[in-house]
Amino acid sequence: MSRKIFTYFLVFISVSVCFLGAFAASRAPLFAEFSDTFELYFKKGSFDSYITTVSREDYRLSGNVEGEGCTVKEGITAEEIMRAFFATVVFGEETEDGISYYCYSEKIRYRENLKGKEVNLQIFESSRGIKIGAPLIYGSF
Repeated sequence: MSRKIFTYFLVFISVSVCFLGAFAASRAPLFAEFSDTFELYFKKGSFDSYITTVSREDYRLSGNVEGEGCTVKEGITAEEIMRAFFATVVFGEETEDGISYYCYSEKIRYRENLKGKEVNLQIFESSRGIKIGAPLIYGSF
């Protein structure tokens, strides 16, 4: 009897390891088409969040994150990013450094309530380039 239980246990462990490996291998960054390095947010909120930068390869092992961000490759526009996520602009803010678009997309799982409105994609466009974050850009930009 104990040999049978041990065999079931080994089968269970083997299937679990295969499932977890397949899951990790299939994970891709939210902004994969826009950058090769990514910021991962491990707590909600810009001030409390632990932010780390990872490559595409390291992203698969990142664990559970509360948001993502990146600096966009040159030549990609804010409009292209919005189209890729079928995002609509909820509101915008212009500063002396650039303009922030606060958007909402059904394709993005992260959510944040800002000024009483649900947003989950922030695009900041300046003369230095474009930075994007979901649900918001955490840290400096």
